[in-house]
Amino acid sequence: MNKLISGINTVISIPFKKINDMLNTIRDVGVAGIKPFKGLWGKNPLGIPRIPALAQGGYVKANTPQLAMIGDNRHQGEVVAPEGKLQEMADAAAGRAGSVTANALIPVIERLCNAIIELEQGGFGHSNLVPVSNTGLYRIVEDEKKKDDKRHGRKRKGRAYEKQKGLVAVATRYSAGTYHYEKINFGWVQTDTINSTPDQITDLDDFVNGDGYLKRTVLPHTRSKWEANTSILYENQVDQFIQLLQKGFHVKDGKCNEQERHLRIRYFNEWKHGYASGHFYVPDITFSYKTVLDDMLVYQPIRFAFIEY
Repeated sequence: MNKLISGINTVISIPFKKINDMLNTIRDVGVAGIKPFKGLWGKNPLGIPRIPALAQGGYVKANTPQLAMIGDNRHQGEVVAPEGKLQEMADAAAGRAGSVTANALIPVIERLCNAIIELEQGGFGHSNLVPVSNTGLYRIVEDEKKKDDKRHGRKRKGRAYEKQKGLVAVATRYSAGTYHYEKINFGWVQTDTINSTPDQITDLDDFVNGDGYLKRTVLPHTRSKWEANTSILYENQVDQFIQLLQKGFHVKDGKCNEQERHLRIRYFNEWKHGYASGHFYVPDITFSYKTVLDDMLVYQPIRFAFIEY
């Protein structure tokens, strides 16, 4: 088909080429060194009409009606549409791409918002936006928070909980007035069973007066309690847990002892937004067996507690 169109275009071009050749000859005629016709028209002034083959696409200016051959691409369909329609298609595609980009940004924006909220609440360093480096969104939020704190004269608390210290630890050594702690292996503990009741208040001789009001005498010393269930443990794991407690009972500080199951505990105290320590005792523990596996006892979860003196 394209060969046929090419033949037709060749036939159409013959008379136009002859006329252009004549006009080019007249344009170059000179008399006494002067060419009076040269400025009247350019070389090949007549355009040669052609039937375009649009297998590879093409562009037709507005208000230029002409013949065209379409549908001659052997492998792909062809689009024939006004410029405005193509613009609509492009705008729709750009809109979809923008929507995809926006959807991809939503989690990033949420993490940034979380970081800002947590920083505002004093939880710096415990943000969902992981500080992989000192650049990026985390750094921007951190810098802006520091500037805001400086403007308002605020001091930052920093992180309270420390992974290295854990939630609770047993003092296993005492020297030069300092306790050295060993945290409880949280692989032994069901974390969703942990209960901490820090700084429990003790009343002495409370009474209700003649007008019906409760009168309390609150003692200055508060007492904390920490308790949890272990996971299902093997015999050797229970042995390790008991050995840790016994090391605490034998700390040589003049107070710890095995008879009372008295030991020194460091624990996370929410009221103090940090760590506290004190002397605790271990109440009786009930050991329940689950089964025997490979000549080793397997225990049901064990409830244990530390109660402050």
